[in-house]
Amino acid sequence: MYRDEAPRSPSTARLAEDSLVFERAYSQACNTSPAVASFLTGLLPPRHGVLHQVAKMSDSVVTLPMMLKAEGLRTGSFVANLCKLQDVQPSVFNEGWDVRFCGMDDKKPQHEWDQAVVDAGMEFIRQAEADGVPYMAWIHLMDPHSEYDPEPQDWDHESSPVRAKIAQVQYLSSFEETFAPPPAPVLDRLNALYDAEVTGSDRQLGRLLDFLDELPGGDEIALIFSADHGEELYETWSRIGHGFSMTEGVLHVPLAIRAPGVEAGRTDALVETLSITPTILGLLGLESPYELDGETLLAEDPGVAAARSFESGLAMTLRTDDHRYWRRTVKKAPTREWVGWRLKAPWFQQAECMASFVGPWQYQPQWIALDDPEQQPVVGELRSQAGRLMDTIRAQPPIEEIVDADYLQQLRELGYIGEDQH
Repeated sequence: MYRDEAPRSPSTARLAEDSLVFERAYSQACNTSPAVASFLTGLLPPRHGVLHQVAKMSDSVVTLPMMLKAEGLRTGSFVANLCKLQDVQPSVFNEGWDVRFCGMDDKKPQHEWDQAVVDAGMEFIRQAEADGVPYMAWIHLMDPHSEYDPEPQDWDHESSPVRAKIAQVQYLSSFEETFAPPPAPVLDRLNALYDAEVTGSDRQLGRLLDFLDELPGGDEIALIFSADHGEELYETWSRIGHGFSMTEGVLHVPLAIRAPGVEAGRTDALVETLSITPTILGLLGLESPYELDGETLLAEDPGVAAARSFESGLAMTLRTDDHRYWRRTVKKAPTREWVGWRLKAPWFQQAECMASFVGPWQYQPQWIALDDPEQQPVVGELRSQAGRLMDTIRAQPPIEEIVDADYLQQLRELGYIGEDQH
């Protein structure tokens, strides 16, 4: 998205020109709820407790908006996904926000949800600026995301109609059960739909950038741009979407910071999105009430030895400069009936596995034998770090699940969980 060779994301490219861009940023989870919980707490999923979409946050966690509100900032969240969590405690969607706005509306297409949250977010910023109060606004767009239904200006719906939400999910998911990617024409169309949604999301970013540029003192506003996760579009294995996909397409996300005093440029430092919380605290001269799992992205050397990510309490992955290591966090390979084919990935079926990659944009893993003598120094270090993370998992209290019926139904409608999951 940063290298805008085609006119697909000009606003993102425009933001990148004025920002410190992190070329190798990784999310801490494959799904929205745990990933968002990490970048709004500065903690790994085992520490904040949200290991999957229906897990509650641990009671002892203090969220970023809670910290900022305690310091006198006005806080507002404007989200187009998982809105039901705004009514669930404890949750980063609920706690610490003065204003909570939901853009979801099942009677409207998803791109209109995004427009609504950008409108509401800009109004919040306008009012806070007029009142002369410090503030934080979190604006969370839904697209690009299934269902893939681009704006009319980005897709000719008359000559190339798009399947309805449920029918589209069922059609694309049907290929997963065959353990083979769709035919080339289907893949080409899927990528075109996704690209069109990127264009639509980029337009919403452009609206926000234009608003900030026109706002008196707008150049003094810090802006952090990122994503909770990406999408697997059959690049690495036979999978569409993001849940259970511990792959580059899902975990490798954009990250850019535009702020006063931050020099624009690009860095290939290996970083994690959970560092967003310590970065914001650092920009404001504030400290966390306890030790976080990451440092500010504006440190002289913000990189980590390995980026850490988790999936549903089932597996973890460590991603270094040259290697990707996966370790199952349960003793037996998971065999949930409703997503059985999604759990056939090697990171679920094997106790551990490792691969090398050729360059940061390479999606196909080159699998490595863990008993290869030449790889033992790397294997030993990654096993050691994974062992420390396992100790962290074991030290946490049991995961509590969200039982709100409306929230579970929303997850079913979005395709996050099966009809029989509670």
